[in-house]
Amino acid sequence: EGSVSGEWGHVYASGFDDSGLYIGSCRDCLATVSHALAERNPVGYAGTNSGGHLVLEDSLFRNDAVGISLNSSESDPPPPQLGTCDAGANRRPMPTITSTAIGRCTIVRRNRFVSNNNLTVPSNTSSERPGWGIGIVLLGAYGDLVTGNVLAGNRNAGILGLEFPWWRPARRR
Repeated sequence: EGSVSGEWGHVYASGFDDSGLYIGSCRDCLATVSHALAERNPVGYAGTNSGGHLVLEDSLFRNDAVGISLNSSESDPPPPQLGTCDAGANRRPMPTITSTAIGRCTIVRRNRFVSNNNLTVPSNTSSERPGWGIGIVLLGAYGDLVTGNVLAGNRNAGILGLEFPWWRPARRR
């Protein structure tokens, strides 16, 4: 959490009560996760407010409740999760993305998300749960590139993208 410039290669994560692998709270993480195996976790990989130059590749996420979750949250500031190449310089809590022709540097590629339907994983009730039976959750995520992945046997959704609208104008009195 809050670190930059790292690599997890050929790692195994199983039976955690939150996420098996976690990178959070870095606007421009400069990190790579490759050839990982995550299984039997509530979330195989979670990235909260992590983006910029961040690559998840050539890994297997199986038999978790959810394969991976890229998400925005106020719990590990600074939000939001932003996958554009300029994420380190963009300090807006709700980034303005004026075109789809942007540099995308948070990349999820060549992974396998298989049978993430496990309801018997260890549970930490203090963590937000993005559901179950889902390969990839994009919860309040901006500008990520998800390409060339295999999604199979995830009962509810292969990829689920939704906004997380907790930012709203201050209430006037």
